Amino acid sequence: QRATIPTVPSTVVAMGNNLVISLPRASAQFVHDLSYGFGSETGVIATDAATSATWNVPLELASLIPTEKSGECVITCATKYNGVVIETETLPITLTVPEDERTKPIVGMAIAPELAIFARDSAATFIQNKTRVVATFEATAQYTTIKEYTLSVGGVSSASVEPVITSEIIGTSGKKQVVGRVTDARGYYTEVSYEIDVIPYAEPRLIAHTGDSAVICERCDNTGTPNSSGLYLLIRAARAYSPIIVDGVQNNFCEIRYRWKMADADSFGDWNTLLATDSPVDEINAVVGGDFLQTMSYVVEIGVIDSFDAVGGVPEFYIPTDKP
Repeated sequence: QRATIPTVPSTVVAMGNNLVISLPRASAQFVHDLSYGFGSETGVIATDAATSATWNVPLELASLIPTEKSGECVITCATKYNGVVIETETLPITLTVPEDERTKPIVGMAIAPELAIFARDSAATFIQNKTRVVATFEATAQYTTIKEYTLSVGGVSSASVEPVITSEIIGTSGKKQVVGRVTDARGYYTEVSYEIDVIPYAEPRLIAHTGDSAVICERCDNTGTPNSSGLYLLIRAARAYSPIIVDGVQNNFCEIRYRWKMADADSFGDWNTLLATDSPVDEINAVVGGDFLQTMSYVVEIGVIDSFDAVGGVPEFYIPTDKP
């Protein structure tokens, strides 16, 4: 055997690492030229090597297999004597793309609420049942291309091939992990994460006044004493809503209001304020009207509305005439 058959510690080698190639030559006068072929790429490993050569496998070869994690490489050893090639041998090996910071996507991500809920709120305020998270990625794939962007908010994920993703509406409050992932065509990925604090929010509700079992709306006299012949209405109710406090500033307010129509009318009149948004109390014990005729029946609606224009349940009250 005149040709040297090269050997290696392992036939599976990670790109970017050194590979020691042993050259057990038959004669001390033999030297060797080593080259490689990988896909469409060929290159020189060493010339006139004696008993071994060290090859720093180029990491850039990963760009030749952008969707694969490994590929076959052929090392060719040309044995020379007095400068003349006397024979060649080949050694197939497998080159792998390492999964580390050298090959995984380089990722940056910025997050913001979908909309500025309040004009004076410039902070990144996230509100339960109202806000979506918008993630904007800046990502670079290494030796491949980007395949997918993924956004996870509190464990709920959304994916896109575009670098801007809008999450689902955040349905619960409290601290949430926002995780962005960029995956390349090879399947390698990089994640970045933030923690956000989601402010609790629920739609406003009309509830009973303290001491009552239900909202009250009935005829009364001008002192508020219930009277089936009264020209006034006694309304007792309370509001329940979610304050949204950002940097010490309250941003969500709630109004209690009512409207009415004659029982046989097709539509209601305009809403009238019972308890203004800036009232320091949340309960109303009001006497309204003075012109609810004894000879007519009426339907009255009482509701709440907050700064999100969210409307609470609007019960209807039938106010009968006291005349047959």
